[in-house]
Parts: sequence; C-alpha cells; structure tokens
Amino acid sequence: MTYRITTLSPLHIGGGSPSGLLDQPTFKLGGRPAIPGSTIKGKVRSLFEAEVRREVEKRMRAQSPQEAARKLKGVLEEALAEVDRIIGGDLLEHFCNIAPDPEAEPYAYYPLICDAASQLHCNPPHSAYDFGDDRSETIRLIASYVLLRRSGQRQYCIACTYFGGNGHPSPLIFAPATAVGEVKTAVATRVSIDRFTGAAKRERLFTLEYVPPYTEFVGHVYKAEELSDYVNEAQIDEFVDRVLPALLRRIRTIGKHKSVGFGQVEVKPEGAGQSEEDVREFVRAEVERRLEEACNADLSELAEALRRVKEVEEKADEIVGVVAKFRRRVLEMVL
Repeated sequence: MTYRITTLSPLHIGGGSPSGLLDQPTFKLGGRPAIPGSTIKGKVRSLFEAEVRREVEKRMRAQSPQEAARKLKGVLEEALAEVDRIIGGDLLEHFCNIAPDPEAEPYAYYPLICDAASQLHCNPPHSAYDFGDDRSETIRLIASYVLLRRSGQRQYCIACTYFGGNGHPSPLIFAPATAVGEVKTAVATRVSIDRFTGAAKRERLFTLEYVPPYTEFVGHVYKAEELSDYVNEAQIDEFVDRVLPALLRRIRTIGKHKSVGFGQVEVKPEGAGQSEEDVREFVRAEVERRLEEACNADLSELAEALRRVKEVEEKADEIVGVVAKFRRRVLEMVL
C-alpha cells in the first residue's frame, strides 16, 4: 500500500545528535527529509487500539475505564491466589509489587487487547515452559488467558496480532516515508519554557530544524515476506484492504513540538476509499470472533505445555481448571 503525507504546518522529527550550530536536526535518509516508518506505525496502532477498546468498553458497560480495570484486577488477583495455593508459590505477592495501577493504567487490564507499555503486555507462548520459575512471565501468561487475550498457545491479543508483540514479529512493514522533490529545510530559534513559572528558562535557547508546510512525503506499507504462524494471512490481507487506509486518514499530527502548532499533516492512501464504518465493522467482527473462540476453547494447548514443566506437570490440569474458571468470570463481563 502507498500513501502520501502533506505537511500543513512545520514538521520536526528528532534526527540525531546536535551538529554545528544546529541543536535539533530533523530526521533524514540519504540527506533528504523523511518520516520513520515506526512513527507512522505507532500512530496507526494507537488509533486501532482505541477502536478496539471502545468496542470492549461498550460490552463491559462500566461507568469508566478505571471501574472496569478495578474489577478485572480483582479477578486476576483471585486467579493468582488459587494458582499459588496449587503450586505453593508467591505469584500474588509478586503481582502486588508489579501490578499496574487501575487508576493510572486502566488499559493494562482490558480483555482481548493488551497495553504493550504495561507490565501485563502479551508474552511469547514459550513462557509456559518457565511456569513458576519466572514469576513475571508466569503472571503475564495467566493474565493473557484470564483476560481472554489468547485462547491457545499460538495466539496474541488483537492489537499484537496485526502489529507485532513480544516474541511475535509484525506482519506489516512500515517503510520510511521520504520527501518528494527538492526540499529545503528551515531553522527556527526557540527557547524552553519553565512549565511551573511560565517564564523562559535561563540558558535554554536552542535551534530547531524543520520541514516547511506543504511538503509531500510518500510512504509504503508491505506485508512481511515470511509471516509467523501466529497470524492468518487472509485476516492480514483484509486488515490492509479495509482498515489500514481509513486509519491512515485519521492521522492529524506527527512529530515533536505539536503543542506550538508543529506536525499538522494530511494523509491520503492511494486506491479505493474505505470508510470509518469499515474499521468499526472489522473491529466488531474481530471481537466477536475472539469471544466465540474464548467460549469454545478447551485450553488443551496450555495444559499440554504445563505438563512439560517438571515442577507442575502433575498439577497442570488443576491449574488450567483455575484459569478456565476465571476466564468464565471475565466472559460474563463482556458477553
């Protein structure tokens, strides 16, 4: 897929160390201004995650994300306490030390989708083989099942499936977007402001390189040549055709210094236009599919993996029974 970005205001994307009289150079490739693929991927992933969370929130019928997170954290704590009873461990105690605060990080506890920046991010399937030994990975494994983010060992949450996660390479490659034609960057002199006093900070004058308004960039998104067996190729194709163009069009700002008007952009994917409803329909269908899988999952893959761990092999079925019990509690919250 090809898309074009037009800057509507000055654009600055951090591009390395100070050089000469320039304190903050902008990002370049081969001497030409460019926008890193990771910048675009991060924006698109954030927009997709927000859409999935909105769908999950509708189903949970909670007054706020924090209320939902408190309930889900409680379910997870009960599950860890019962697993501790079975294996004689201290998972719950360790969880209390690393658990995200539901008030500050409510998305860390959402069903079906993880918060990649939290302690409860998706972890690779082989973490089952360290069950009980690596307490953090064990907690993440239990959380991934209890919070319905996976129903089998070779599965990740909805967002990680399409954008990659810990141990799962992204099926989509976002190449850098490069400037079209001859582009001359400009330099602005600015001063840092103290957020507490509202006055200029002493000795904090700096020079900033930026790309001028109405500069055009061209970027490309490719499907990875080799897809991991954690994804379905047909689903990736549908995502690229129906969802990705609409998400790209939603991008309004990128780069640094947005609070002073920098980074306003317009993004236009090439090809047929996809509507916002395409995104919502895709997300609704994906959530429905995941919930149906969760309802029908027998967790046999998890049980098989735990039987390979000497310390818990005889307790595997009991552990899986606890996981299944609390998965049903979460299912009741979203069905």
